[in-house]
Amino acid sequence: MARTEESPTPFVPSGINHVATATDWSLLEKGLINALEDIRQNPELMESFANGFAREINEPDTRRLCEAELGMLTTKVFRTKRNFEEVSRTLARFDAQMFQKRKQDGLADGDRIGALQPQWKKLQDKFNEVLKKSQTTAEKAFYQVKRYRQVILELANDPESKEDAIAELEGFIEDIERLHSNSDGFRADLDGLRSEISSFKAVMSMAMKDASANVDQGSKELKAKIEQVQDDLANSRTLATVGWGGGVFAAAAVGLGMMAMTPLGWVLAAIAAAAVVGGLVVGGKHEFQKYRLKNQLNDLRKSLADTSTQKKEIALLEVLFTRADWQINDICNCINNIAHIWSLFTLDANTLKSALQDAKNARTKAGLVRQIKMAQDVCVALEANLETYATKMAEVEAKVPTTKFA
Repeated sequence: MARTEESPTPFVPSGINHVATATDWSLLEKGLINALEDIRQNPELMESFANGFAREINEPDTRRLCEAELGMLTTKVFRTKRNFEEVSRTLARFDAQMFQKRKQDGLADGDRIGALQPQWKKLQDKFNEVLKKSQTTAEKAFYQVKRYRQVILELANDPESKEDAIAELEGFIEDIERLHSNSDGFRADLDGLRSEISSFKAVMSMAMKDASANVDQGSKELKAKIEQVQDDLANSRTLATVGWGGGVFAAAAVGLGMMAMTPLGWVLAAIAAAAVVGGLVVGGKHEFQKYRLKNQLNDLRKSLADTSTQKKEIALLEVLFTRADWQINDICNCINNIAHIWSLFTLDANTLKSALQDAKNARTKAGLVRQIKMAQDVCVALEANLETYATKMAEVEAKVPTTKFA
């Protein structure tokens, strides 16, 4: 049927135009694009396709994904907040351990250079900030959509007032454009946050490996020192025995000299006395060295025990870091889900905006009513989803995450 001046201008959702004009399709997909081009060139097919597209947008099956995402949103975001806290606690333990190690090595003077937990807290604060901002925006958008839905309803009931209603809806279109822009901004913020978290995870992994390697190296060095001190201690015992033996021999000579009570005996006694003093000095010197080496050995063994404990703690932290890695992946998945929800909000807002703007060009009462009806349907769906999102974000905000940190 040829188009006349009085025939209605079919509503062409922007999504169809985008699909039909996309240039980054494979050869296998060109058939679909060509078919869409044929539809666009045929007014009757275009109107039929557009009406079908309008119905499909509001089909329960089509909207099921968004509703499912919204239905699980509270659980996901709450779990994400808890994951943030658990990762923070793990990093706090790791930072404290590394700080003590730096102090022992004389590298730390009250500072915490390279601490991971403060960096993680910044990401956590940014996540909470984006969520809060998106919740506030969803609340405002919900009330705007609710208010203007009444205007759309009045326009549908009295299409003769088209010009007045459209003029009033200009502000609504601006609000929808703002929602569209905000949702793009939120998705960009969430994408940026996800990228920062991925980068942080790489830094965290490197810090963990370095810590484990340092503990292993420290353990090897301590074992080598212990072996050296044990050898020194064994040599010291031998020397001390020789010294004390000389003293005993000299004492025996003194005793014999005294018993003889002859000039030669007195000479022997004097020589023996000198030998006693010499033997005692030599023996005392080596005994002191042995005492010092024993203390050194005890200190080294204590340090080795501390290192062993450190190694066990590192092993525990490795388990916790593996868990933290999973938790961070879970956080990124939650961010993906939120970004996807905002993408759907954007789709609804864009469809609604297109419906309202195209209503200006409707040339028949029937065409105007049809387009207004579609705008009203999309408005109802968008309103419900925005309200659900804002409500669920408020539920999460009201809860205090509890952790089962081991």
